Amino acid sequence: PGEENMEMQTQTTHPQTVPAGAMKPAPTIHDVGMPANGSGIRGAHSAGSNMPEKRFRSGAIAATIWKRQSIREGKAQEYYSISLDRSYKDKQGAWQHTNNFRLNDLPRAKLLLDEAFRWLVLNGAAEGASAP
Repeated sequence: PGEENMEMQTQTTHPQTVPAGAMKPAPTIHDVGMPANGSGIRGAHSAGSNMPEKRFRSGAIAATIWKRQSIREGKAQEYYSISLDRSYKDKQGAWQHTNNFRLNDLPRAKLLLDEAFRWLVLNGAAEGASAP
């Protein structure tokens, strides 16, 4: 639901609370502006740093694409993994992150996983993809 209204925006805002019982707008996916190599985000990108390749956000939910490396049968291999998290404010008002989701988070999580998969396929990352 809401996929036909999906729009890509560059934005890094935290989610706002919607009063119980209020109508929620269709989920919007925000491309938080990560270039393919992560440069320009949170300072300079240097080789070997742990910067994400891409991050997508919809409300409190974010999907992050990570480029990984491993050695299999003596050969170095690159692959991608995706992390999914939800942002929330704790009792002191500080932003926290969790990988636990509520029932109402699942449609946004699905949208973001679909968008992450789409980005990986369009960028050739899915070709020959074999995770260790």
